[in-house]
Amino acid sequence: MFQAPLPKTCPDFWYMVVQEKSVSILMLCNFIEQNAKKCAEYIPLEEDKPAVFDGGVTVALKKEEPFTFPFETRVRILVRSLEVSVPGEPVHNCMHYHWQDWPDRGVPEADLAPIVLLSRLKENTYVVHFFKFSLNFSYVSTSHSVACRPPNELMNSKKHI
Repeated sequence: MFQAPLPKTCPDFWYMVVQEKSVSILMLCNFIEQNAKKCAEYIPLEEDKPAVFDGGVTVALKKEEPFTFPFETRVRILVRSLEVSVPGEPVHNCMHYHWQDWPDRGVPEADLAPIVLLSRLKENTYVVHFFKFSLNFSYVSTSHSVACRPPNELMNSKKHI
């Protein structure tokens, strides 16, 4: 879990993703919130305009679609398929999950959405970032623990929803 990339740390962020073979990135902030910049634009937002960073790092957007849950929810997560090129390494593909309505302060009002999302992510190496540590770190850490080792009661209650 990390703080959001800064303009000068974007290449380092992508080198880390490739080095660690991270298959997924979970973004728990927006680029701009309440008229304040919260995160560098480290991903391309249009398919035909790759993001290019110092050191020859290039990130291309291949596909974008909403995350689908097996139940109705107000949670909005946008899933992007990315292709990352870092000099000296094979092209790396990863998925970017952008939780668009994650609040600037506090935690979201959510049902089982965090558990469903983290259950899907836990299959592979993933990176989580948000604007700043605090409640967000505690919330995501707790959700991650539940998603990775759900107790029987949780799994049984999930079946009835």
